[in-house]
Order: sequence, then structure tokens, then C-alpha cells
Amino acid sequence: MPVKALSRIFRAKFRDGLKKTDLFAQVETPLWRKDWVVHSESVGSGAQAFQYLAPYIFRVALVITASVNWSRAKSLSLTRSRPLSNSSTAH
Repeated sequence: MPVKALSRIFRAKFRDGLKKTDLFAQVETPLWRKDWVVHSESVGSGAQAFQYLAPYIFRVALVITASVNWSRAKSLSLTRSRPLSNSSTAH
């Protein structure tokens, strides 16, 4: 697929996906009018593509997991009415 056509399709799909989130309002309108350039190249089979992308996917998953865990821990500390007691000193 030609780069120019792929770039337009990618920009439109990215914009449509972003509209479903709260982040869309943070993107300045002129950005959607600019030409985007999408670089793509064949990586062969799906297995080869997955092997190439796996390290990146894994890193993102770790960051998301850490972020969710941090948010939960923060939320628990804010909503806890009293500190958790240590079982060895709770006699």
C-alpha cells in the first residue's frame, strides 16, 4: 500500500480510536489537518511480526501493570481509615 494512502488511513483510525477516550480533547485541532507519514515494511509471517513486537508489548504491559498497582495502592492508602496492624503486635 502506498505510504500516503496508509498514512491517511492510519491518521483517521487513530483519531477515531482517540475520540473514544478523554485524551482526544488534549490534541490540538491543527494536528489532524497535517499530513502524517507512516513508515511500514514487511516483516514476513505473523510469527515473525510477533517475535519482533514481543519485547515492546512486554515492556508496555509491565508499565501498565505497575501503573495500575500503584494507583490501587495509592487508593487503598487514601481510603483506609486506620493503618493495618502488624499481626505480631496485635495480641
